[in-house]
Amino acid sequence: NFKAGDYGKILKKYCECEHQCLESLMKDTLLRPYVPGYYGVVDKDGDSYNQMDDLLSEFDSPSIMDCKMGVR
Repeated sequence: NFKAGDYGKILKKYCECEHQCLESLMKDTLLRPYVPGYYGVVDKDGDSYNQMDDLLSEFDSPSIMDCKMGVR
């Protein structure tokens, strides 16, 4: 689902719902500073991808923890 983009960018397999969400977040003045930059849709190797900042690009060997929070 992911591919490397230009330095400091990552390509994530295109999803219309995610595209709309990221577009909205880029316009939100309160949340914008806390989310990766979004640079639109790009085509690579015949597939479409959402292009965004790779927040881990500056790290040599990052450890990642995926936390989900919510209410049911």
